[in-house]
Amino acid sequence: MIDYAKYLASAQWHKVRQLALERAGQKCQICGSKNSLDVHHNTYDHLGNEDEHLEDLVVLCADHHRLYHDALAEVERHSDRRLEETFIGALLQESLEFVGSVSDLSADVFTSSLCREIFNYVLRRTAKGQETDAAIAISHLTGQRLLSEQEAEEFVNRCISYCLQRCNLSDYAEVLNVFYFRRLMQQLPAKITTLVRNSVGMSITEMVDALGTQVQSITDLDKSQSLTSIADGLLYAFQDIEARNQGLFLPGMSCNYYDLDAMTGGGFQPSDLIIVAGRPGMGKTSLCLNIAYNVARLHKLPVLIFSMEMSQEQLLQRLVSSEAGIESQRLRTGRIAQQEWELLSHAMGELSELPIFIDDTPNLTVAEIRSKARRLQMQHGKLGLIVLDYLQLGVDLAKLSPGARLAESLTMKNFQLG
Repeated sequence: MIDYAKYLASAQWHKVRQLALERAGQKCQICGSKNSLDVHHNTYDHLGNEDEHLEDLVVLCADHHRLYHDALAEVERHSDRRLEETFIGALLQESLEFVGSVSDLSADVFTSSLCREIFNYVLRRTAKGQETDAAIAISHLTGQRLLSEQEAEEFVNRCISYCLQRCNLSDYAEVLNVFYFRRLMQQLPAKITTLVRNSVGMSITEMVDALGTQVQSITDLDKSQSLTSIADGLLYAFQDIEARNQGLFLPGMSCNYYDLDAMTGGGFQPSDLIIVAGRPGMGKTSLCLNIAYNVARLHKLPVLIFSMEMSQEQLLQRLVSSEAGIESQRLRTGRIAQQEWELLSHAMGELSELPIFIDDTPNLTVAEIRSKARRLQMQHGKLGLIVLDYLQLGVDLAKLSPGARLAESLTMKNFQLG
């Protein structure tokens, strides 16, 4: 092992430090100050070889270096070395069957590099059908020159001593995951600072999408609900079938078109992607407007319409025409009979109560569509339907295969709600 104090006084470190300073432009990578600069290790994974991994280092002024270590101390509060070592101790005493039950646990949950190394080693052996005990773990640590034989024995024996009775590995894994998520949340401010520093030339939409990606990268790690036993699944399936048999609810989200609901298995399902295709002038936009209206009226769910061909005024005119029962041509020309004004007023009042949102910005990118949809979902908690009119105007056709270029198509995306 490298003696860290001696390494910092070595010529190799002074060379690496100078490279890091030159890479950062001789200034703090957070505030830009050129006074009292320090080079901080983000990770010690490549200690002694940082010249090939300069991304492991960050240049900070004295003030931000102190704040950085304060933040690390806060992160340390959300970790528990003893818990990690107890888990490793339990792992080394369990059979292959029980070890396999935590095989989907990420090694990143461990703050201890030794615990992480043993965990990965045990999983590799488990995949080959080989059990790992204390002696094998000690041999691995010494063989990899991570510890001396005495140090390895002390470490492994300490882990086992923390776990004197049979432990529930799954419970320990859940707690380790909680600590890991807290550490990731604690690191978000630093990532946002980096994002701001690199945001020159980015549009607001791009910045919002980049920020959303950082948050999404954390939420995507939550796999706690991804596995369900067949017993639980069958119970849910039976209850679901029973409720449908009694007419308590439809299996999907009805669009109020009986035949279409039948073809879609009782209505639109969460995460459905539905493409409506047809020749020009066949009524694709009108059909999808009616579906959007029905979803908003029947289910009281927000509907987002991206219209990159027709203006918002044209779409609203079609909705008013449908609701009031007045021909759209007469609305465009203003030829309204006296008795129809009341119908028109009532229709506008009804439509104003519906959670329908229209964006008629032309040439939207996929990132912009995702960003606006995500923003609306955050404001209202859930989305019922997204309508995109039409597909080619929101996608770079040059990147699509010929088979994917659907002429005059319209796409609807039914989001997972709640």
